[in-house]
Amino acid sequence: MRVEICGRRETADEPKNGSWSPRHGRATLFTCAFLALLLSCAVGFAAVKKPAPDRPGNTSAKDLESGEVPLSSADLQFYLTIMRASVSRYEHPTAQDLADVAEDKRLKAIEMADSQKMAQDLRAGNTQKAIRVDPFHATPAQDAIMRRGDDLLERHIPSILAGKAGMSRFQWDELSRAIDETINGPAGAGSGDEGPPPKLSAAASARAARIVGARAANRKLVLPSAAEITGLNKRMGKAEIALEGK
Repeated sequence: MRVEICGRRETADEPKNGSWSPRHGRATLFTCAFLALLLSCAVGFAAVKKPAPDRPGNTSAKDLESGEVPLSSADLQFYLTIMRASVSRYEHPTAQDLADVAEDKRLKAIEMADSQKMAQDLRAGNTQKAIRVDPFHATPAQDAIMRRGDDLLERHIPSILAGKAGMSRFQWDELSRAIDETINGPAGAGSGDEGPPPKLSAAASARAARIVGARAANRKLVLPSAAEITGLNKRMGKAEIALEGK
């Protein structure tokens, strides 16, 4: 007997009594379910969000990441504007900020207590008791509060303010990294005792030259503001610690 399974014709043995075996019905369902799963995966991949656009007037995230393009004066001024506003936000938190931080800490304490109780029961061999523990599950409103609290306590405010000004998180992170490395040196920089550098291809040599040139231009642009930038970061860290203790 020939049957059609999800649009494809297949041959199957028909029982002598003329009835259709449940085995064939299950095969049909499994095949259709598998194809539906593949389709949902394809739709999911197609729905992946594109990277957020760069803020016009500033060096692109891609150029910042490459290290080959020097920072512009607009980049530095945007960074200083965001950092000054962030420090002000930390040093003068609103009543809502304080309430969010307090509630965030309270909810996390409940979440931690439930986890510790479950772990204690498991260590004591009380598996069934541990399974019966009803762990804390934040409501959507509580989850929003915890996110706002985390933004304050994990120093996300600069990237949030930059986002409100039209700069993507990736672009802001790369801008911050470029300025930090200009002041404090590139992350992972060697001590200078690694021996002679390896021979580079012409393309690699040209890229290295562009990076060296960009770093020199960045130092000329950023270092006059290094004292203010360092001070802003110290003030924000101090205010963050004070906020966490409230």
